[in-house]
Amino acid sequence: MVESGEPPLKGRRALVTGAAHGVGLTLAGALAEAGCSLDLADGDARALRKAAAGIRESFGTEVETHPMNLTERLNPEVLALECEDADFVVIAPLAAPRGTLASLNEEDWKSAWERTVMVPVNLIREICETMEERGEGLIAVVLEPADPAAEAERIAGCAATGALAAFVAAQGRACAASGVKLVALDEGNADGLVALLSDPTAAAEQERSMAGGAVLTPDGVFSQVFRAPPPDREKRPALFLDRDGVVAIEAHYLHKAEDARLDPGSSAVIAEANRLGLPVVLVTNQAGIGYGYFGWDEFIAVQEKILSDLATAGARIDGVFACPHHAEGKPPYDHPDHPARKPNPGMLLMAGERLNLDLARSWIVGDRESDLAAGKNAGLAGGLQVLTGHGARAREREAALALADEDFKVFTGRSIADCPRLLPLFGG
Repeated sequence: MVESGEPPLKGRRALVTGAAHGVGLTLAGALAEAGCSLDLADGDARALRKAAAGIRESFGTEVETHPMNLTERLNPEVLALECEDADFVVIAPLAAPRGTLASLNEEDWKSAWERTVMVPVNLIREICETMEERGEGLIAVVLEPADPAAEAERIAGCAATGALAAFVAAQGRACAASGVKLVALDEGNADGLVALLSDPTAAAEQERSMAGGAVLTPDGVFSQVFRAPPPDREKRPALFLDRDGVVAIEAHYLHKAEDARLDPGSSAVIAEANRLGLPVVLVTNQAGIGYGYFGWDEFIAVQEKILSDLATAGARIDGVFACPHHAEGKPPYDHPDHPARKPNPGMLLMAGERLNLDLARSWIVGDRESDLAAGKNAGLAGGLQVLTGHGARAREREAALALADEDFKVFTGRSIADCPRLLPLFGG
């Protein structure tokens, strides 16, 4: 236990890559201020020496430098060996290609993939091996949003970042089994990083940690946030999406990854929301878990397949929330009217808090009336009811339309593909 007034990370050691510039340097400074000793790695040796000297002078902490280009094949392994005693590792992003759409070429795609995906992947694998041998450690991978003003960076960078997020989610399961925590961190969230490293077990006292940084609340609500915003970021409206029957083609109690297929319009709509800077959040009732038909491992496997397929199409999800409760479920998931089960607003309110969302300007897309009712109960601007999934039933459309009033607008469409045409979030 850290004594009052003592730096929270005193006596701990962290490796930070990309530490000579930008977000890597910012996070290194935050860790040093928290009392952490540092290993700093970057391909710019001169800037790295300058960064290390500045941190030593400002915070009086021990700093070792590792000037190396991590795109060279053997260097991730070398760095992992040189820093095998690190308690924490922070992997900051390398810059994606910049330029205009006309300048985007095959080399840009290769560069984006190498720098944004393969460098972190290779480093994660090497460091995980070292941490797994001692049965503990934490790796935070910083996901940097592409610059919307640079078209080439946005296109190549978003695709690569989506692939990296999918890898972190999948690899997190294997790491967790060996006592190693692998998490994704939104760019520049220094306060969140220090809080996480200061007491990584605090949340576990109240929530059950799962693969990919996901957690279960004490009453069994699943949440997984891939891109938590910095605390000082202005609230943004979000696009809430039901999963089964909207993003994924409806399958009866979907629980096998091989049965998960995207609706033909979902990846394009989500990618467009990404381009516009709109957080995209899945909110899904999962009574199949409550009934005992399948468990969280199967749910996560399906999620990983969906996220991977979206990433391949250049689309990403910011958060996933799932409620297993049903009045006819098996204990402990037999709550008669759980506040998180749609049409109740609990999952949306949780997402609003975790992702710092402007719910009053947010919209929801669902196939069932209960999806839109959850949006109305959460104070959203409106909802889109679609004909896919269960939405073709006349009673679903009629009940959804009946929710409309002056504070909650209701549109109807054929599928999620109608979002850009109808929803004000997209300029529809």
